[in-house]
Amino acid sequence: MKYNILCLGLCLGALAGCGGSGGSGGGDGGSGNTAPTPAAPSKLALQDLQIPRSLVTYNGDLYVLSNRGVAQSSGQVLRYRGPAFDGRPEGVPRADWSFPYAYGLSVNTAAVSLSGFNDVYVASRDGLYANTPTGYLPFGSAHYDSVLYHPQDRVYVARSLSSGAQGGIWVWRGGNFQSSPTAVSMKTGVDAAPLSRVTALALGAGQRIFATVDGPNGIGLLEIDPVTEQATVFATDAKFNQPSGLAHHALTGRFYVANAGGQQLLQVSADGKQVSVFKEGVADKLCQPSALAILGNDLFVANATNCSDSSLANAVIKMGLPTTP
Repeated sequence: MKYNILCLGLCLGALAGCGGSGGSGGGDGGSGNTAPTPAAPSKLALQDLQIPRSLVTYNGDLYVLSNRGVAQSSGQVLRYRGPAFDGRPEGVPRADWSFPYAYGLSVNTAAVSLSGFNDVYVASRDGLYANTPTGYLPFGSAHYDSVLYHPQDRVYVARSLSSGAQGGIWVWRGGNFQSSPTAVSMKTGVDAAPLSRVTALALGAGQRIFATVDGPNGIGLLEIDPVTEQATVFATDAKFNQPSGLAHHALTGRFYVANAGGQQLLQVSADGKQVSVFKEGVADKLCQPSALAILGNDLFVANATNCSDSSLANAVIKMGLPTTP
């Protein structure tokens, strides 16, 4: 059977499916022009949210991959209706559907499943899960940290070396999950080490695929050619510190990176040549930011568990983005 897919951040479909300095800015990262300062970040009053691992926006709604329990052994996809995002969430496709040790989320916006929801894909410790009329079914048995649906009917998955297995990026074509995925390689002549440290995937302009890399040598972003399926270095900077989430702002072409190690959000120019701090620290309601998603000109940020300010732990933060190219 053929299944279709997308990103939230981790990426919906592109959910996927992620400037200014000092944490309060919003300065332009590409042209050098000064953009209006975005509105102050706001914490969303989401219900039933435990440990948000991945975010996706689609059709005006926010999808959250939330894990439960100390061991994070039970994951669930929750949908919050926009524009307020403050109502009781809906389980996708149903509230009683769950999966173990889930890390990444993506949704296919091109197709609607029999249950009335878009096809949902979850990267987990036990493989790639896809929703079917009878529940979430695992495909493969490898550990995956992130997943991205590509409009050319492909699904990209990635994991970092830290998960206990060789890191890398792989792709399934045409939703044929019964076969083994094909490995993405670095362009000939380029050190392949960054592929062992991929932490997140996102879709950029022209259906290009981008990935955050946790080192080495200050490498923060890779670009993957959807034709050759070879990766090249897109952005390097010493500011990258445990990047864990990625989102692309279609209006300006910029990328936003959840910089968990620096308690920051980084802004990367559309050409990858400029990297700056966009938001930073508790003043901007950030605490180990781990996942990103963009809806229009709003950025959604998922915080992790270990926070000095307990009110920010496992919270989802919403903030405006600069709109000047």
